[in-house]
Amino acid sequence: MTDAHTFEDEEPFFEDEHELRANLVATYDEEEAEEILPELLKALPGRLSDHSAQDVVDLAYKIQTR
Repeated sequence: MTDAHTFEDEEPFFEDEHELRANLVATYDEEEAEEILPELLKALPGRLSDHSAQDVVDLAYKIQTR
């Protein structure tokens, strides 16, 4: 299992779905990222950039570990 990624030195939010997907693939793998992404986007109301990167990554980790 992969530990959740942290974003101390990176952008505080994801600009778009492509950036989020790339991070998910780097953190997990492509197959897991494709499973997590749709559920993650449904769980995030409003624009992706309305949510901190750390909150998004924490939620992705919760989805992945269910």
